[in-house]
Amino acid sequence: MKFRLLHGPGYNSNKNPRRFLHQRAIGRAFAHEAVNFPVPDIIFCGLPLPELAEQAIIYGHKYDVPAIIDVRDQWPDIYLTMVPSSLQRFARLLLSTEFRRMERVFQSASAIVSISETYLNWALKYAGRARCSMDRVFALGHNAPNCIRHSFQPRPKRLLIVHNVQFIVGSATFNSLLKVLHSLDSSWEVLVRPHPLNRQTWSGFLEAINTDIYLVNLGILAQEETQEHASLEAALEKSRVVVGSSSMTVIEAWIAGCKCIYLGGTVIRSTLLDRFSDSQNVIYVDTNTETRMINGFINEPAVLDPVEDEFVEYISNMHLNQQVNH
Repeated sequence: MKFRLLHGPGYNSNKNPRRFLHQRAIGRAFAHEAVNFPVPDIIFCGLPLPELAEQAIIYGHKYDVPAIIDVRDQWPDIYLTMVPSSLQRFARLLLSTEFRRMERVFQSASAIVSISETYLNWALKYAGRARCSMDRVFALGHNAPNCIRHSFQPRPKRLLIVHNVQFIVGSATFNSLLKVLHSLDSSWEVLVRPHPLNRQTWSGFLEAINTDIYLVNLGILAQEETQEHASLEAALEKSRVVVGSSSMTVIEAWIAGCKCIYLGGTVIRSTLLDRFSDSQNVIYVDTNTETRMINGFINEPAVLDPVEDEFVEYISNMHLNQQVNH
């Protein structure tokens, strides 16, 4: 297997206008380089990048190659969530070129796959068609033969909180976190991993946990994660339960064999639970969740979650269909 890297100018934030320049450069680079290689059997292109997806579609039509678009983010709709509702109409106008690009991409794709039902339905609206047999959802995860879940190791009673900007003291997310902590007993160790970009909210966050009267009476003291767990991967491997409000954090913790407690808004919740609707190792908690339910979840051991390897079968079927059509 050979990998061909495409050069782009890069950007340092997903809100940086240089991202648009980067995406266009990658799209142009693909169009320039692809003609120098043998025509493939299938094109599988992730979205973002939209310009790359568009060039993949154009290439596929030119050489009669099926192009599958893999939806990883709701581009460019995600930008509408970054402005007040009163300005969204204006923002949509500014991004009209991007919205039209997405219509062309999804309407011309041979099939659409996604990491969740929510994302797939969003893409099908752009495509302007009903779902077909080749439009599929593949949850993020590892292939079963290589999944760490096949060999659980006993873990200490350590609960790891992965801090981020949503943990604002007094917010619904923070109060949901307190509800989780109130479900523990004094035998649990509580560690907090600070987000490197959100240190400004860190001290107040930790102080609010450690001055909570209920936790003080339980004898639970949350401590900052030490250098013993330098990487998130190492920290997850040493934790039994992980609490976070980022879907990607929960996904990583699930792969690492942890029990996962997800704190988040209803929009993010629907996307996340699409991926883990059958998992016994993931639970969504808000301020209405019963403490008894949280306690039972925390103290039950993690179980082996089967991760079916459907993807190879899917690609094989797509290739077979293309051959039959010819």
